[in-house]
Amino acid sequence: MISALDRLAFSMRATKGLYAVLLGSGVSSAAGIPTGWGITQDLIRQLAHVQGEHVTGDPVDWYTREFGIAPDYSKVLESLAGSQVDRQRVLRHYFEPNDEDRALGRKMPTEAHRAIASLASMEHIRVIVTLNFDRLVEQALDEAGMRYTLISTPDQVAGMLPLVHQNLIVVKVNGDYLDTRIRNTESELTGYEEPLEKLLESVFANLGLLICGWSADWDTGLRTVLERSVTRRLPSYWTIREQPGALAKQVIKSIGAVEVKIADANGFFSELAEKVLALDAYESHQTTSPELAAALVKRFIEGGPATKIRLHDFIMRESDALHESLQDPGFDVSNPSPSPTEFHRRLQACEQLTPPLVRCFATGCYWHSSEEPWCTALQRVLNVPENRARYSYQVWAGLTLLPALLALYAGGIASLASENYARFSALLTKVRLIRPAADIPAAVALYQGDVIGASAAKDYLGGGHAPVSNLLFDRLRGPFRDVISSDEVYQRYFDRFEYLLALVQVDIRNNEADSGPFGFSGLFAYRDLDGDWPARRLVWRQVDEEIGVHKLSWPPLAAGLFGGELNRLIRVKKVFDESIGRIRLQEGWG
Repeated sequence: MISALDRLAFSMRATKGLYAVLLGSGVSSAAGIPTGWGITQDLIRQLAHVQGEHVTGDPVDWYTREFGIAPDYSKVLESLAGSQVDRQRVLRHYFEPNDEDRALGRKMPTEAHRAIASLASMEHIRVIVTLNFDRLVEQALDEAGMRYTLISTPDQVAGMLPLVHQNLIVVKVNGDYLDTRIRNTESELTGYEEPLEKLLESVFANLGLLICGWSADWDTGLRTVLERSVTRRLPSYWTIREQPGALAKQVIKSIGAVEVKIADANGFFSELAEKVLALDAYESHQTTSPELAAALVKRFIEGGPATKIRLHDFIMRESDALHESLQDPGFDVSNPSPSPTEFHRRLQACEQLTPPLVRCFATGCYWHSSEEPWCTALQRVLNVPENRARYSYQVWAGLTLLPALLALYAGGIASLASENYARFSALLTKVRLIRPAADIPAAVALYQGDVIGASAAKDYLGGGHAPVSNLLFDRLRGPFRDVISSDEVYQRYFDRFEYLLALVQVDIRNNEADSGPFGFSGLFAYRDLDGDWPARRLVWRQVDEEIGVHKLSWPPLAAGLFGGELNRLIRVKKVFDESIGRIRLQEGWG
């Protein structure tokens, strides 16, 4: 039987741009934001303290006895802070994070807020109605680069374009925390000004509705508007963690809402966004866009342990999809015979398949600290089943490894940029190409000259200095834009990755009895060809200096590369640097 969550995902996908979400205090409370009533009670306690009294019971009872009236948010606030500036200062600490809050992730957009922003960026949500005074929704939308119309006062409704002409609206029906006109008391929540009420009626009557974090106990005016929207054209969904209260049941029945059982808002909205995203990808017969993939990876990483499984499942889904695509008949290694047209067709096919996963590696391996799921995902893409034909063309067999090579580069460069040498080492040595007669580390299995051989590079890529390296350099610049903005810094990390990878290749081959030393000479070997690249910035000279300073504590050695042995590293480096020297002499420059 299809679940209510799945029904919602299908509905949201089928009626793209025709959904509104209604967010109650339950969505913001997870971020440590107090409710408006909670703030009022705390202000009363402060007022009592100022008057030399200590309130042990209900602060509302104390206030009523002391002043003879029920507490009103605005009046309580004004009694403590006479000017607008003073009132803003009093309220800021309830809603704006300090250093401790930031360290603990409090008073900042939650996973739920970011998932809502993601759904809005995919144009599945048209209106966000929030009962909360905070700005977490706006902050999440700003982070996602979304443009929206903000409505927090009745006069703003009068000046807005009709709903049909709006891309995204955020309606703060109870106001903003920096505006003392916010609705907070029971009497203030009994109704709305006519412009705002008409806007809500239009939203509820014409859009699908998803309600989360609202008890319906206090907002009499909102209940009234909802219950009048009996001619709704699209479905309503109401998330519940426990048995809803009597008033909530009344509204659920009145609008015919489907109840969706959830554990919490963060997990619910994240799963909803993933399901809608999966439907988008399925129906368009495309993989996840690179931009959306990067956004999801960042959100899962920000979620910490709570979203660890979602990060793993998302990355493995992307790597599995790429693994399956590489077994398509279009990548048959035995047919047709090599030609420039067929080479570029396959190269283009790889470039169309790899951007989402490569962007995931570039973003994830920069911000994430763990080796997983990156090593498992790379191993999945690397281990495409061998073609069982009696013969194959090496150029086609090599190209099936190009997606894995791009992922290795992306993960390796990002790991170096984030100084995560443990994961850098794991990607190169723990990830293996498994074959019946071989078990080969990724550093060697993805030797660049085997992925695109010298003759293929000359015939199909135009030759020149390090054409394969140049291709990788160009293709990977885009995925790194949002984590390494400087072209110069990107070039430095690219060269460092290729050089260290080459040293690892030499080291692994030196430890195989029947193999001679080799290492791929990438762009780093030719940087000063035009005379504009200072000799001191050549990567092998920079590494010389580092080893001289750090010795055994040099990060790659400390991470276990070269067996953690300094003398072994020095021997390997001497062998490879001499080979670079010979190449440079052959070119006529040293």
